[in-house]
Amino acid sequence: MTDSSSCELLESCGQETLQTTKELERMVEAVENMSVQLSVMAYDSVVLRTDPDQAQAMQRLQEAYLQCEAAVRPHLANPSNHTRDTAASDTSATL
Repeated sequence: MTDSSSCELLESCGQETLQTTKELERMVEAVENMSVQLSVMAYDSVVLRTDPDQAQAMQRLQEAYLQCEAAVRPHLANPSNHTRDTAASDTSATL
């Protein structure tokens, strides 16, 4: 009887150790991801402090992106109209 109970105890400890190891691996991965994010934030902060024009360029880039997105979004919502408009302009250009 004592042999079977000691085997069960060892198996139980092994499973707990395995679960603990997996949980620690998940925690380490989460901390590594946070570390990468903090490094990127620190880099961005240094770049913006050393080159103020960078912030202005990023603002202009964001504004240009929003303008392009606003122009393209109607065509993405209804692509059939866009293809007919393009085909009509292509045939009128060839005439």
